[in-house]
Amino acid sequence: MGIRRKWKISLRRFALCAFTCSTFISMNIEFLEQTCTSLPGATTDVKWGNDLVFSVAEKMFCVCSMDPPFKASFKVPDAEFEELSVRDGFEPAPYMARAKWVLVTNPSKLNRKEWEEYLKQSYDLVKSKLSKKLQETLGKAQGARHKVQESLAKASLSTMGKSKSDAKSTRVKSKKVK
Repeated sequence: MGIRRKWKISLRRFALCAFTCSTFISMNIEFLEQTCTSLPGATTDVKWGNDLVFSVAEKMFCVCSMDPPFKASFKVPDAEFEELSVRDGFEPAPYMARAKWVLVTNPSKLNRKEWEEYLKQSYDLVKSKLSKKLQETLGKAQGARHKVQESLAKASLSTMGKSKSDAKSTRVKSKKVK
């Protein structure tokens, strides 16, 4: 194989890798939001001016910066904290290391499946510290949220094609039923 061919193949691999990594990095906030908010009782908030915070029962389980470069922090089990803290692309999270949080400085060091696993693990660790009553409430709230979303979807489908006054009367009727 000639030097030119090797150079072209290397350049293609580099371009593919750069495209793949940049695509994943640009999707991370949306990906994190989609993954975290799919968990029962998870909420989103902006704190400290530029940090997107994901919480369960007002207890944080993930924080990411909205400013470039993308960085995210989450809680890990005590046994994994030391291992992850020294891993390439990770470091102990500032101010939160004492609570066993790690900061991901290079998001491409984790694939989608690993991100999902760590976020779910962080959520579970924080949720496990909540009272049993609150944990049960979160489970019930998730079921109720699905029912509300289904009823809203049905209502929006039934109002399609109607005039504004018809749509208003449909919404008023649905509120009275509740």
